[in-house]
Amino acid sequence: MTDRPNAARRRFIVIGIGVATVIGLWRELQPALSEPRVAPIALRSEQQPAPAGEPTFIVSFLQAVPEAPSVHASTITRLTGGDLLAAWFGGSREGAQDVAIYLARWDHSQQSWGPAKRWIDRGAATRELGREVKKLGNPVLHQDPAGRIWLYFTTVSVGGWSGSSISVKHSDDDGGTWSAARRLITTPFLNLGTLVRNSPIDIADGGVLLPCYHEFLRKYGLIVRLDRDGRLVTCYAMNSGTDALQPAIAAESDQGLVAFYRRGGRTAPRILSNRSSDGGATWTPAEPIVLPNPSSSVAVLRRHGDRGGFLLAFNPDEQRRDRLALAVTEPGGDWRVVHTFDPVPDGTESSYPTLIRGTGDEYHLTYTWGRTEIAHVRFDEAWLERLP
Repeated sequence: MTDRPNAARRRFIVIGIGVATVIGLWRELQPALSEPRVAPIALRSEQQPAPAGEPTFIVSFLQAVPEAPSVHASTITRLTGGDLLAAWFGGSREGAQDVAIYLARWDHSQQSWGPAKRWIDRGAATRELGREVKKLGNPVLHQDPAGRIWLYFTTVSVGGWSGSSISVKHSDDDGGTWSAARRLITTPFLNLGTLVRNSPIDIADGGVLLPCYHEFLRKYGLIVRLDRDGRLVTCYAMNSGTDALQPAIAAESDQGLVAFYRRGGRTAPRILSNRSSDGGATWTPAEPIVLPNPSSSVAVLRRHGDRGGFLLAFNPDEQRRDRLALAVTEPGGDWRVVHTFDPVPDGTESSYPTLIRGTGDEYHLTYTWGRTEIAHVRFDEAWLERLP
């Protein structure tokens, strides 16, 4: 016979443990979700003077790694002294257990990329986080105003990408040494379903607004506000029910933000966009803009100097990722496509761009080139201004 009292007791214990876990996570996150959320914040200005000069447009490729023939989702940031640091994930294929995150450094004096180094894999992530990591991906690099380098990345312990959470490491010596990884608690329900893809924005108190997205049960954008030490301050949902993923954000003013999204599978094949006028606390509904999107990541920047407007990198097709393009906003707010990059010869994808500002009026773009290499493009305002 079944020991019904013992079976009932065991079920009660299991349910109790589950409830306690959810309550514990909820209490950890509760300060971030309580009302009022935060006072308005002043976004740190990202504009720089834009000196005139000869046009710059240079394409190079980061060095391939034999043990990682498939590469994707690159990210890039500036370092002290003009060097750059890039990261991406690579392995036999996306989502495989042999995928690791790699780093490479651009030497400003040599004008070249150094060798790629294996930065963290699932084994190292498991040890540092103290929990099993099945796979990892989507790194995001960022140098804060104090010079600390942050690297956010996605880890999966349960299920597929919808079972993800975000982990973070930092370096105080330009990427020479790194802290141990730790998880960001962004949702009270077992901290599942949150991923990162695009670069954060610095804010006046030394913290950042990190654009994330949620894929567990529903798909929507999420702003995570972190303080100068990388601790969670608050979270804001950016949209609801629009199937909008991988937000890329830029500042329009001290309080104004604009976001652009990869569209999900159930929406029109257009880039989605919305705005916040209170530092990310509340957002207008996400609506399609004129530019197409084949369900692929986009990148956006506010342009250098006093020109105003935005620079956007995206796939200019409703169905395919085989081409990458740049578009700028006109004075009236309309978008104009100014350049389309040469496609990969075999017709495979050019996708997942990341854009950052360089020194002076330069920009740096990295993107996936055929899933076999990471391309790096240096260009400047002089080059943009000469485009038809």
